[in-house]
Amino acid sequence: MFKNLIHHLPVISQAKSFSELARNATNVTNPWTATASAVKLIVDVCAPPQVKHPVKCTIFLLQVGICVSTGGFASVTTAALTIGTAKQILEEVIK
Repeated sequence: MFKNLIHHLPVISQAKSFSELARNATNVTNPWTATASAVKLIVDVCAPPQVKHPVKCTIFLLQVGICVSTGGFASVTTAALTIGTAKQILEEVIK
């Protein structure tokens, strides 16, 4: 049990950090609502016709594409990197 928890610690840490940033960015106290709002904001920022952060959005979309093509996150590292990239995009948006 502890081995599995330790194995997923990077993902848990990134998800918690993203959730806290989302709550600060959206001024919503409910972490689920804040996270959903932050994801919508990232989609708006990365959607054409005007992509505001093309390099980070491309990396994020490639990571999501890998996730979808493999049927889920192939590794803990992939999951942590994808959440980390989303967090970087959100940080750029709220500056």
